[in-house]
Amino acid sequence: MEAAFAAFPDAEFEVKWAPFQLMEGSPTMSKLDGYRKFMGDEAKIRGYWKRLESEGSQTGINFEFDGQMGDTFEAHQLAEWALETKGPVMQDKLVEAQFSEYMEVGAPPSDRASLLRAVEKVGLDPNEAKKVLENGQYAQKTKDRIGSVRGKVQGVPHFYINGKDAGSGAMPTEEWVGKLRRVA
Repeated sequence: MEAAFAAFPDAEFEVKWAPFQLMEGSPTMSKLDGYRKFMGDEAKIRGYWKRLESEGSQTGINFEFDGQMGDTFEAHQLAEWALETKGPVMQDKLVEAQFSEYMEVGAPPSDRASLLRAVEKVGLDPNEAKKVLENGQYAQKTKDRIGSVRGKVQGVPHFYINGKDAGSGAMPTEEWVGKLRRVA
């Protein structure tokens, strides 16, 4: 997405992440087992991963498919906290760091140590983040925001541009540029 933004040097973009859970309450499992729940056939999964690797290589993302996946609720709570207390730029940095932990390191998004590494990496206070998770102050807000898109969103990440549905999932830079041109 960021690579597509570069095609519009005179435009300003604001990214805000909204929570959504594909695997609500799911235990931690291998990425292969998790993808089987959605895609079934292992050959189809491996083909999808091959496409992601290709797209990732264009933007500097080195996908790790031997890692784990699981529930994302705590990651979403921290993203809500960052948005409310530090604004959309810091939220975007945090979510990107969380993605890196999951997609490149292979840590499940439910792993507290991974979440706190992401917090620290972007310059937020890990002790404050621990408190957010321990006291659940963003839990209800996060649940409410997830509920507001249930039935509308089928994949993650899911994108809206100027409030209009722009689709789900990883997209090549050229596809992003095309979507942005249509609303520019």
